[in-house]
Amino acid sequence: MGVNKMLRGRCILSVLLIVLLCFSGIFTQNVYAADIVNGSITVKYGQSEARSTLSMINGLRTGGDAWYWNKDNTTKTVRSDLTELSYSYVLEKVAMQRAAEIAAYYGHNRPDGRECFTAFNEAGIKNVYMGENIAIGFNSASSVFEAWCETNDPYEGQGHRRSMLSSDFNCVGIGFATHNGVCCWVQEFARLSDMGTQTTAEDGEKEVPLKLNLSNYTGTLTSPVGDECEVEAGDSMKLPRPVLKASNPRFSYMSVEVGLDADWTSADPSVAKVEDGVVYGKAAGNTKLTATAAGSTISFNVRVTQSIEGAAIVLDHEEYVYDGSEKTPSATVKLDGKVLTEGKDYTLSYRNNTNAGTAEVVAEGTGLYSNSVSESFTIRKAEQDLTVPATAGKLAVGESYSLEITGAEGSLSFSSSDTSVVTVDSSGTLNGIREGSAQIRILAKETGNYKEAETVLNVKVERIAPVSYTGLVAYNGKFIYVTKGQTDNTYSGFVSYKEGLFLVDKGAVATSRNGLVQDPHHQQDWYFLANGQVQTQYTGLAQYDGEWFYVEKGKLNTTLAAYVKYDGGLFFVGAGRIMTEVNGLAMDPNGSDWYYLANGQAQIQYTGLAQYDGKWFYVKAGKFARDYTGSVGYNGASFWVSNGEVVE
Repeated sequence: MGVNKMLRGRCILSVLLIVLLCFSGIFTQNVYAADIVNGSITVKYGQSEARSTLSMINGLRTGGDAWYWNKDNTTKTVRSDLTELSYSYVLEKVAMQRAAEIAAYYGHNRPDGRECFTAFNEAGIKNVYMGENIAIGFNSASSVFEAWCETNDPYEGQGHRRSMLSSDFNCVGIGFATHNGVCCWVQEFARLSDMGTQTTAEDGEKEVPLKLNLSNYTGTLTSPVGDECEVEAGDSMKLPRPVLKASNPRFSYMSVEVGLDADWTSADPSVAKVEDGVVYGKAAGNTKLTATAAGSTISFNVRVTQSIEGAAIVLDHEEYVYDGSEKTPSATVKLDGKVLTEGKDYTLSYRNNTNAGTAEVVAEGTGLYSNSVSESFTIRKAEQDLTVPATAGKLAVGESYSLEITGAEGSLSFSSSDTSVVTVDSSGTLNGIREGSAQIRILAKETGNYKEAETVLNVKVERIAPVSYTGLVAYNGKFIYVTKGQTDNTYSGFVSYKEGLFLVDKGAVATSRNGLVQDPHHQQDWYFLANGQVQTQYTGLAQYDGEWFYVEKGKLNTTLAAYVKYDGGLFFVGAGRIMTEVNGLAMDPNGSDWYYLANGQAQIQYTGLAQYDGKWFYVKAGKFARDYTGSVGYNGASFWVSNGEVVE
């Protein structure tokens, strides 16, 4: 109420025909040159709200309140002869222009000093009755209409009311605009025959062109884009006008932001060129744009970015062979003849660069460069280097041999050129059928990363023993068991050969077997092996399944009961094994000596007393000292020993 009341009392002006009512003074400060410049102001229109006042005006004109005071302020003129005003869409455009203009310069003169009626003329309206009501500060159509009605004012204060009740006008157009939070209202009246084409009410922000007399304004010229703007090379951008931030010349509390036409220059036209207020991006870089307007200059940076989509990528390698590692060729990126800098202008990444096929290196623009460009390179399939053991070329009749192929990456398949000589199954196991020669074709299938590979193995099948012979045969670097001259892959057991005894497992000496092994045909017998051969030269202890057993000439002796020396120790053996359950004094089963044991081992490091069968005996170096007589200290006391026994 306080602001609106003040505005109502001091800031509501009216024009009727050629009678101009306005304030008697112009508040200016000559800072800029006193000339007329082109500019613009951005306002937010609310034409739906503005049009709602038409019904209010016509309600006043045709209702019982259509009166105004005469000059004597005692008599009234009652207007009962009035008709409703039509809404003119031509006048609305004038009113909208003027609503924006009074935000920049409040009064019936326009911001460049011309009369408000020139706005009518610019709309093609001439030689007719014209009138204008203006107001600021009212935030609704009803409140500004109430102020314009001036019901409680005398004759001198009812100019706006008389405009709305004039019979000289047959139409009205209304404008409502907001700028920097200030509401600006305009009614434009005239007598017209053409109301114009009906339009949709315009609600929203709009930049409105206007002309300004700069001598009326004191303020600061500011950048329209802040400290920096950006444009892409090859593109252009219309530069917003530099903004003059000032006060409304009629009311200092009203802040005004007006865009001004300016003269533009570029510090480096090779980066960005500016013409007629349009900046053109030429090449990636930064330069300074300067605008001159109203006798002042402003500068800001223009950042020109450039797409690298058209760049060329030159690779140091265009072809590789698959080896399981990522391929990362070095790349040189050139754009318009300029070599770009990795890390500053672009970053590199790779796609599909491990497996065989087409790979890509991608340069992603960074800094002043945008988008990306890629170049392909090839990773070719690798060779499969198939290797077959040298011993695989010889085979005995009846012998089976499993091929161990190295270097294969794809699945393997096998075939024989003569299955009557040698056969081969899907797993690569050869079987010698009869004497002769054949070829085994080995094929490694192609994979995603490897080419198909093939190799041929020449196999010779031989008879290695006469048909009358059964036993071991040394052949092709190994021992093979034959039955009646033919390899027997079913036999397992111990076989004598040249004064040696060997363990055969499925037709071949079991060279991987070591230690104690049970005879599969005579399970009471156990043998001590090294590489599948019985160690007949060995007599001593051998470990099996956590226990120690006595071996004599390579065979387990389960009858022995004796003390056995082994690895610097003396052990008590019974039934062929160390008697780990025996502790304390134990007699030698093959003599009269007694030994002091712990877990079946003589404690030769021990000298002292030991108890047996309720008596105490003297032990020296782990053995009962039957010849000793004398004093013995034990557990802090002294004892007399006679013939090895403690005497009470």
